[in-house]
Amino acid sequence: MSETLHFIVTEDRGRTFRLPFSKRKFKILAVASTIAFTGLVVAASFSFKLLSDNHSLSNKVSTLQNRLTDVDTTISDIERRKKEQTLQLSLQVANLELAKERQESFYKEERQELISAAVSDLKERSEIMEAVMGGIGIKVDKIKIASTSSANSGGPYIAYPGENHDDLLIKADKYVDILKKLPIGRPTTGIITSPYGKRSDPLNGQGAFHAGTDFRGKIGDKIYATGDGIVTQARLNGSYGNYVVIDHGNGYSTSFAHMKKFLVRKGDHVKRKQVVGLIGNTGRSTGPHLHYEIRLNNHPISPKKFLAIKLPEIKKIAALKKKKIYVQ
Repeated sequence: MSETLHFIVTEDRGRTFRLPFSKRKFKILAVASTIAFTGLVVAASFSFKLLSDNHSLSNKVSTLQNRLTDVDTTISDIERRKKEQTLQLSLQVANLELAKERQESFYKEERQELISAAVSDLKERSEIMEAVMGGIGIKVDKIKIASTSSANSGGPYIAYPGENHDDLLIKADKYVDILKKLPIGRPTTGIITSPYGKRSDPLNGQGAFHAGTDFRGKIGDKIYATGDGIVTQARLNGSYGNYVVIDHGNGYSTSFAHMKKFLVRKGDHVKRKQVVGLIGNTGRSTGPHLHYEIRLNNHPISPKKFLAIKLPEIKKIAALKKKKIYVQ
């Protein structure tokens, strides 16, 4: 039996080709074809998988690129906003600095105006106080103003440009302290019935010297301190009756006699217009009244000029201390 296989191929023209194969070659060819087909299928499958994976990777890359683009856009927006915010902050800082400069300039001008006004006010009030003190015989030029300089210091001399505010304040303070203690104004509201000086004694009619001023009043009318000071006496004192003495410093003192009662005690610190007692008729007296004396270095002096000064004039200097804040 022949082991050769013949494959006959006929063309359209009728030509015939005969291809002889042995069974062994045919088997080899069949096995080779099968292997080749299988390899081709495997290769095709692998290629399809690679193609699919590549497509998936392409999609992922595209997604990542899109995300990267979004991130870049976000970063750009953030940087843009950051620049805008930085610019806004710079503008705000510039505006604040400008406002600060304007405010400082305004405050400097306002402070200078206040200083000028305060200095002018200090001068005016100092003149008022000097006039008040001069009117009652106090020599203003004899009041010593403490220097603002201190010991153990030195350096070149540089003239002060303008008014020395410190000296002006010290002088004004000195005047205020003096005026607060000076016995100024009336000790009670009654009329004067017997002035300071020579008179006929009301009890025996003989010539006498009256060391004080008598004010008529009703029993129980209030008696006021005429200046700040310290009570040195508050007692029953013979012909003076109930008697109070106030030391005002600088050699000045005031005394009040014939009181119904005194309302202070020795050692008390009193203020001007503080009630120190009530009008009475104690001691050597012909009727309810207040005997009021002003003494300088323990010698009686005429209270006429002191009584003539109205308290409203003194009130003009009440705000002096408050003005000091403007020139510090």
